[in-house]
Amino acid sequence: MSYMSYGSLNEYLSKNFKDITWIMRLRFLRDIVKGIKWIHENKIMHRDIHDGNILLEKYNTTGSFIADLGFSRPVNEDPEGSEPKIYGIMPYVAPEVFNEKQYSFSSDIYSLGMIMWELTTGQRPFCDRAYDIHLMLNICSELRPDITEDTPFIWAILMQQCWHSDPLKRPSINEIYNEINSSYWNVNKIFIDAENKRQELLESGKFIVKSIHPHSKTHSQLLNPTIDSMLSNLFQNSRASTSSSIDYLQRVGSCHSFNIM
Repeated sequence: MSYMSYGSLNEYLSKNFKDITWIMRLRFLRDIVKGIKWIHENKIMHRDIHDGNILLEKYNTTGSFIADLGFSRPVNEDPEGSEPKIYGIMPYVAPEVFNEKQYSFSSDIYSLGMIMWELTTGQRPFCDRAYDIHLMLNICSELRPDITEDTPFIWAILMQQCWHSDPLKRPSINEIYNEINSSYWNVNKIFIDAENKRQELLESGKFIVKSIHPHSKTHSQLLNPTIDSMLSNLFQNSRASTSSSIDYLQRVGSCHSFNIM
């Protein structure tokens, strides 16, 4: 792969977000969707889509590319009977993956929904929180980031469809590709109005930049050991009260299954 002069999406947004217009965001989104579409058409699930794996290069305009296929797999390739491996950065991982179900094309779509949100704020989802078991439980309970005032309604609707808790209700990458390339998304007034609102928020100082929590992770990692360790520690802390232990296990069981010896 050639050198990407603008680095990752995370780096670019951190340095340039105030200068990134809504038209530029739409261009980034189209490039990202095009990349995922190519991956899915080749019967491959990426399984680790996040802002560090989207690289930017400048030609006549800034283009974005999907990188790091290290965790990607062809459909149905995972060995039978093996322990499911959960890789990634927690906010980008679909809730059904935390539930130890198989990765799917839909889990990539969930990650895309989080990327769409990041394009609206310049920050990672839940960057002001520790990426720990509490956040995982909240995500499984349908916690999603707040939508900004300047987000166009068509963007917000598609984004919410992408991060739907039910993977069967998320659109396919082909449906997303067709949607954002439709004539409706080319109505400039929608994005001009959004850009005017963005400028208004910047000038009024109403644009909120969240403080980054020291325990929010910045790189993909194998999440199984961390999750199992935190589950064990939290369970031990709750054993003093039988009722609280039962309540805790019921909450955790809805999101993550494990055996108690």
